[in-house]
Amino acid sequence: MVLYVLSQIWKFGAVIERDKSDNQLALKNHLKVPKPILDDAAEIFDDIDAFLLSVEGMKPVDRFMWNIVAHSAGWLINKDIENFFKSDETIVGLFHDYTVILARNGWVNTGQDWREFENSESDKIKKEIFERAVSFKRKGVK
Repeated sequence: MVLYVLSQIWKFGAVIERDKSDNQLALKNHLKVPKPILDDAAEIFDDIDAFLLSVEGMKPVDRFMWNIVAHSAGWLINKDIENFFKSDETIVGLFHDYTVILARNGWVNTGQDWREFENSESDKIKKEIFERAVSFKRKGVK
């Protein structure tokens, strides 16, 4: 439910992030979000906060995969990831393989936190994707 509500917030152009001055969550552009979605968010606010804290505390490889999943699901648009995917058709295949492993492990809904369905096989692919991304970034390919 958390990812679904967050995805709806993001799709309407709002941003939910931690305010650096008081470490509290702040919702920017909230007027763009329909009231029923805001009501849903209010009901699960503590869960949203916990989820975003877990994202903030991720290792770089996990954070990068989070960005790829969020981009691929259409929640957040990330031009760097888009360019990365366009740079090498192997990347798309690796990401496909990664999601197939997650599906075999029970991940059937993008609204679920896919991290619960990772295993050593998906971790290996995730690491390869991350290493390719680092190499891509170093080359400065646009």
